[in-house]
Amino acid sequence: MPPLPYARQLVGGMLLLCGVMLAMGLALRVGVRVYLWNRAGAGAIDARWLAMLLLLGLGAVAAMLLAAYGWRLLRGARLRSGPGGKPIL
Repeated sequence: MPPLPYARQLVGGMLLLCGVMLAMGLALRVGVRVYLWNRAGAGAIDARWLAMLLLLGLGAVAAMLLAAYGWRLLRGARLRSGPGGKPIL
């Protein structure tokens, strides 16, 4: 049974909202990190800070992918699962 016509737009809207909210949260977290770095100086950078920076970068990629998939679904595109080309949504 194919999904209902409005289900694709609902899922797309939710993915877009999640991507935007994740990006906003990451931006706030980076802002707090920059503020703390400005207050403590360059001596505050350690291995944990650099690992957190890497995780924030991965989170930014995830936020962009969520928002892109959500936008594509809202515009009416179908997501294909792979070489077979069967639509998953």
